[in-house]
Amino acid sequence: MFKALCGVRPDLYNWTSGLLGSTLVCDCRFEQYCSAQFLADTAFEVWANPPKAEGLLENEEPEETHKDLLNEKDDIAFDPMQGPSPAMPWPSEWRELVTAARSLRTQAFWELFAGCAILTTFFFDAGWEVLPPVDAGKTPCFNLLNCVFLSIVLGIVSEGRVGLLHLGTPCSTFSRILNAYLCTALRSREWPMGLPSLSPAKQKKVEVGNELANVSAILWKAQVSALGEVQWELPSSSLVVHHSSAGPLLKAAFDATRPVCRDGAPWQKYTTLKSSSRLLDSISAVCTCSSHRIQLRGLAPDGRFWTAHAASYWPEWCRKVAKCWDPLKGAPLRLMSKSAALPEPQDASMEAVFNDANFKPSGKKDH
Repeated sequence: MFKALCGVRPDLYNWTSGLLGSTLVCDCRFEQYCSAQFLADTAFEVWANPPKAEGLLENEEPEETHKDLLNEKDDIAFDPMQGPSPAMPWPSEWRELVTAARSLRTQAFWELFAGCAILTTFFFDAGWEVLPPVDAGKTPCFNLLNCVFLSIVLGIVSEGRVGLLHLGTPCSTFSRILNAYLCTALRSREWPMGLPSLSPAKQKKVEVGNELANVSAILWKAQVSALGEVQWELPSSSLVVHHSSAGPLLKAAFDATRPVCRDGAPWQKYTTLKSSSRLLDSISAVCTCSSHRIQLRGLAPDGRFWTAHAASYWPEWCRKVAKCWDPLKGAPLRLMSKSAALPEPQDASMEAVFNDANFKPSGKKDH
């Protein structure tokens, strides 16, 4: 899987250039298929033959910047083979994210589709190392529907640096409230991938919702493959559990459902966490209130819907969730045995630097 991911990365040069001066460590037991050795070989080949954007002079800037590429409206084009050239520059936020991941001392908590990132705050306060929260609404280039950025996130996950991955996937098109009325319905249990004969505007919303669910399922599988834990937050009645790619994962997962009124919220709102672990079992609860001060219907005094006010995680709920995962806090990185040292950047040719370091890439090629 890791070799296949590297093989289709449209930004391979930028991905590997950050490894200069690093040591790759792998805990696998396979000599022939070691990920660290494969990545070192790949880095050697890329650095020895750095790509150039076709048609550009060495010191010439392309007319269309990377930010223009990232702001294109086609958010659901996922085929990495049709992405930009391997020399496509990264936004500084991507580089900072990768640097933060490779600077971790222990397995981290990472919140994706983070919104206001309140869970990140509570896990940090609980003593976890945390990675920068990912939300396109806060940082536009952190768009998980962008195939290049998604490959960066998958790369970090596959390196085994994330102890707990949290998915707060937007679920508006899967919500019970939206789909309860014929005039607004986009899906049903019988048609979880979208109702037939929708208008173009509604069909577009369904397609984006489907891609968000697909991406979340991919991230779930990657985290589990890297031997980490994952949790996916969703309303207890969400139709995403019937989605073709996400549904089988969610139905097989452990779940913990709790109303936030148990933690002091003025509304009920049952919230469900689907997880790869039973550690969340202790927070499951039911409402014991006789009434609630606020009903999540209609508009609040500020003109916003009450459901929008209740969208953020309730603070005490966050504290309880973080407490459940205490057994994983401070766990060492899953990097133990083999290593392949990579050189510091310098003026000498890469081949000379590797020779001086007595580094010999595997395989039969004569480097």
